[in-house]
Amino acid sequence: MVDKLTKIRLLLLTLYAVGMAYVEAMVVVYLRRLLPPESEISGITLGELTVLLKEHHIYFEEQTREAATIVMLVCVAVLSGKAWRERAAAFLW
Repeated sequence: MVDKLTKIRLLLLTLYAVGMAYVEAMVVVYLRRLLPPESEISGITLGELTVLLKEHHIYFEEQTREAATIVMLVCVAVLSGKAWRERAAAFLW
C-alpha cells in the first residue's frame, strides 16, 4: 500500500515532469523558428547541421541547455527518493 506522502511526492514529480516537458517543447518551437525551413535542410548531414547551428550561434547554448536539463532531472530525482532505486525510478519517470 502506498502512503499519503508517497502519493504527494509522485504527484509533485509528475507536475515537475509536465512543466519540464512544456519548457522543452517550447525550445523546439523556438529553434524551428530560428533555423531555416525543413525543406531547405532535408538530406543534410550531421556535420552540416553542426555547422548550421554554429553559424546561427546556438550550438554551444543548445549543448549547455541540454546539460542543464539533465542536471535538473538528476537533482529532482535525488531529492524525491530515499534509496537509489527510488531515485532511479524518479529520474526515469
